[in-house]
Amino acid sequence: MENLYSEYRNSSKTEMNNLLQKSAEKLDGWLLGQDIRKRQNINALEFAQEENVPVRTAVILFNDACSKGMFTAKYRYRNPRSGQVIAFGNSPKEIREKAVDNMIIDDETEEPICFIEELIEKRFYLNEEPKNGFPFYNVSSDEIVPELTKEFLSNEGMTEFCSEGMF
Repeated sequence: MENLYSEYRNSSKTEMNNLLQKSAEKLDGWLLGQDIRKRQNINALEFAQEENVPVRTAVILFNDACSKGMFTAKYRYRNPRSGQVIAFGNSPKEIREKAVDNMIIDDETEEPICFIEELIEKRFYLNEEPKNGFPFYNVSSDEIVPELTKEFLSNEGMTEFCSEGMF
């Protein structure tokens, strides 16, 4: 994400670039809060909603991140009735090629479904780990916990547990 931060910072100071820079910082923090599985199935619209970022800005941000290799875009198509994902692809074209005569087959039910191109979803898979973008993330719990634990144990009169090498 640092590449995007600096690109937005160094480009002409338009309102959109400022918004993109702030949104990139929000994205970094948002990604830190997601579990590993979620980072491999990211929805830009979900990010926009949860972080109060305009949808257009989120889409631009995610597409920019893809062009920098931070994300990989993947596409999928759901059965509009059941909600089950019935087709995957690396591009919308791959999904369209699975439809024949405007029908796509649901492999699970073997039912032909009317193919509606607008229902192709774009998801993002994280290629790099988010950086510790905020100061409070930069402090390792390993550095804090032992000192607090020693202090607590000392205050509780359990100094035998405070010997060197235990923490």
